[in-house]
Amino acid sequence: MNYWNGKRSKNAVTKGAALAIVIVVILAAVAGMYIYSTSVAPRPAGTTVVTTLVTSVLQTVTLPGTTIVTTVPTVTAVTTVQTVVVTTAPPGPLKLTVVSASTGGGGYLSTSAIISAIGYLEDVVLVHQAGAGTLGISLLAEGKCDIGLGYTGDALELYRKGFKEIRVLFPVGVYPGQLFTRADSDIKSWKDLSGKVISIGSPAFVANKMFKEIMKTLNIQPKEVKELGHEDSFTLLVTGAIDAYFLTALPNPTAQEYAMRYPLKVVPPSPEEIAIIREALPQFPIFKVDLRGGKVYQGIDLAYDSPSDFGWLFTTDKLPMDIGYKLFKAYWENRLSVAAKLFPQHNWWTLETMLETGGIPLHAGLVKFLMEQNVTVPASLIPPEYKP
Repeated sequence: MNYWNGKRSKNAVTKGAALAIVIVVILAAVAGMYIYSTSVAPRPAGTTVVTTLVTSVLQTVTLPGTTIVTTVPTVTAVTTVQTVVVTTAPPGPLKLTVVSASTGGGGYLSTSAIISAIGYLEDVVLVHQAGAGTLGISLLAEGKCDIGLGYTGDALELYRKGFKEIRVLFPVGVYPGQLFTRADSDIKSWKDLSGKVISIGSPAFVANKMFKEIMKTLNIQPKEVKELGHEDSFTLLVTGAIDAYFLTALPNPTAQEYAMRYPLKVVPPSPEEIAIIREALPQFPIFKVDLRGGKVYQGIDLAYDSPSDFGWLFTTDKLPMDIGYKLFKAYWENRLSVAAKLFPQHNWWTLETMLETGGIPLHAGLVKFLMEQNVTVPASLIPPEYKP
C-alpha cells in the first residue's frame, strides 16, 4: 500500500513538473508575442498605426485524474489605433545660380564684387559660375540659370523676340563710347569722321556693334572702316595710318599705355549728336564719362556724355519680389565699402543709373528699393508683378 502510494506520488510529481515546464514555455511565448506586437517599426510621418496588444488572463483548471490544480493562459487580443505625428523640417535656403563672364574678365570680376557685397544671407545662397560673352543671358532665357550677365542691346533683342519675363537686377559694367584721335587731329565731332579712315574694334567687341549703329543713325560715311583689336588700332593711329579709333572699355589698359607715350585726345559727340542717338538708339543709354584731370588717361582732361552699352545681371519675374529686394538692398548698402574696392566701376553708379536699361523692366524687388529711396521709376520700367 505504501509502495503504490509512493509510486503514485512520484508519478504525480513528475507529471506536475512536466506540466509546469509546458506552462512556462506557453507563458514565454505569450510574453514574446506581447513584446513583438507592441514594438512598432518607424513609419512615414502622418500615417495611422494599428497596434495589437496581446494580454493573458490566467484561468484555474483541474487536470483530469490528478489532484494538481494549475493555471493556463487565455490570450485576448486588443486592437488600438494611434496617429504618429512627425514635425517636418523647415526647407533649406533658396539656391540661385549666377552665370557671368569668363574668369578674369571684367564681367566676372564685377559679379564677384556684387556677391561679396551681398555677403551672407540666411535664406539665399548664390552660386557663381563663369560664362563667356552673352552665355549668361542666353542660359537665363532657356531657364538654365537664375541670374545671368548680358548687355542692354542683347537683352532688348531677346525682349523684342518674346522674352518678356526678363528683369534688370544689378549693374555690372558700363562701356561708354570713346573716340581716340591724335592730339593734332582736326576731328571735333563724330560726324567729322566722314571721309576718314577709322577702326571700330574687333567684330567681337561691344564697340564694333555699337558704332555701326551710330554711323547709320548719324549718317557717318568713313572712307574706310577697319575692324582691329586695341593694339593694332592704336599702333595704326599713332603712325597716322588711320584717323580715329572707337572703343568702349573704360578704362582701357592699351589706351592708358599709348596715352603715356603719345599725345592723344578723346573727341566727344556734340550735344546735337547725343540728342539724335538718345532718341534713335535707346539700347545705348547715355553715360557721363569722367576723364578729368588725366586720372584715367594721361594728358586727357574732359567730361562728356556718351552712348554706352551697360552690362547687367538679369533675372526673371520668377524670382520672388522679397528675394530681389533683399539681394539688391544688401548689395547697395555695401557697394562702396566692399564692391567698389574689388571693381572700381561700382563707385560710379547712382540709383538713377538703374533706370538706364533701354526699356527693359526692372525686377519688382529693385523697384521696391528705389521707391523707398524716393527715386521716381518710369511706369514703363515697373513690371506687372510689382506690388506696392
